[in-house]
Parts: sequence; C-alpha cells; structure tokens
Amino acid sequence: MSRAIILKEIDLERERQEGFWGSDFDDLNTPNDWVTSIVHYVVEGAYDGRSMFYTPENFREHLVKAATITVAAIEALDRNGKLAPRHYDRG
Repeated sequence: MSRAIILKEIDLERERQEGFWGSDFDDLNTPNDWVTSIVHYVVEGAYDGRSMFYTPENFREHLVKAATITVAAIEALDRNGKLAPRHYDRG
C-alpha cells in the first residue's frame, strides 16, 4: 500500500474524530493526555495474542488511530501555540 493511501486513511479518520470530538475538546488535552491516548491505541493493537482480535488488520487499524491522534495533537499545538495547562499548573 502506498504512503499516499495510508495518509488518506489517516486524514479520513481525522475528519471522523473532528466530527466526534471537535477542536475545543482537543485544545484541552495536555501532553500527558495525548501520549496516553496514543499509547493506548498502540498497546491495544499489539495485544499479546491471546485473543481472536490479535490480527494484522486490527494492529494496523490501531496504528492508524494512533497516527491520527498524533496529528490531532500537532494541530492543537499549532493552533494554540502552547501546551494546554495541566491540572496542577492551574492556580
């Protein structure tokens, strides 16, 4: 599969996520939130094999979701020019 097709899949998933969450929600995510979400999808996709869901297709699907969340994090950072404050940074 070509990189262009993979990037198109990520773009389509990003559009789906934007429709679901919106940028206002994304703008509240801290670096910890982003990393947690990204790692969640990578780890869930790379499950240890004791499940019928452990397939190359499932792993790939989760990688696309993780890549899409990474794009969302970059978009939020670029849009705001700063990191969202963590709960313990708020005074």
